[in-house]
Amino acid sequence: MERVLHGPSIAEAHLHGLHDYLTGRGWVITMPDYYGTDEDGRPTDPETRWRYAASYGGVVMNSVEDSTPCSLACGFGFEGGLSVDVSTAGNWRGCEAHPVAEHSLPVEEHYDEAADRWNDLDFTELGALLDRLEPAARALDARELIECLFFGPCGRDL
Repeated sequence: MERVLHGPSIAEAHLHGLHDYLTGRGWVITMPDYYGTDEDGRPTDPETRWRYAASYGGVVMNSVEDSTPCSLACGFGFEGGLSVDVSTAGNWRGCEAHPVAEHSLPVEEHYDEAADRWNDLDFTELGALLDRLEPAARALDARELIECLFFGPCGRDL
């Protein structure tokens, strides 16, 4: 029988299913030392987040709190039922051209008693969303977003 992870709860198969799906598309676990992984590099924490490594053309940036543009990100959400939540690349509280937008896709989760296993997750809707968001995240220029944050409309509320 598969384990159910606790605090919030999700089937291990679903956590690993999302991990395999995202890493197959070039995503990586955000802060793997914080969230933890098993001996196979798979996540062990239901609140694990992934980021699209090719955001901003794959440029590597040092993270400076409240200043570094956000990469395209994904993880499970637990408020109001289980969901897969995707945050677009951009600036938090960004201007019209650079906002971070949230997308929440409900997840159908059930245990099949006869098969003694959890259902597989359907990533059709997630795939269609990522097919649209990944190219947009790759095309963003990190310098442009940082300059807008400090000298333009993204910084209006700082």
